Amino acid sequence: MIGKLARKTAEKFVENDNIFYDKISIYQYGFFVFYSNIFFLIITSIIGAIFSAFLQSVVFFFAFFSVMNLLVSIMLRLKQDAKYYQLYQFYAV
Repeated sequence: MIGKLARKTAEKFVENDNIFYDKISIYQYGFFVFYSNIFFLIITSIIGAIFSAFLQSVVFFFAFFSVMNLLVSIMLRLKQDAKYYQLYQFYAV
């Protein structure tokens, strides 16, 4: 469901000449992440409202996704550095 919405949004941007067709997969992924975060924020807010903890659920959502994004970016950076280190070791011999 979210994937289809992301694809249609990216295609709409291509139709309006806002982006080039060769970059559509990048924008499709970006819209997928954006719509997923909005969906999870709504679900978290609804569950928080049901349990009378709306503010706590919103704070949890932003804290969780901030930490998660930070850890993912660190992991990707370390993976990229490890790949360059392996290439360096291969050519240094």
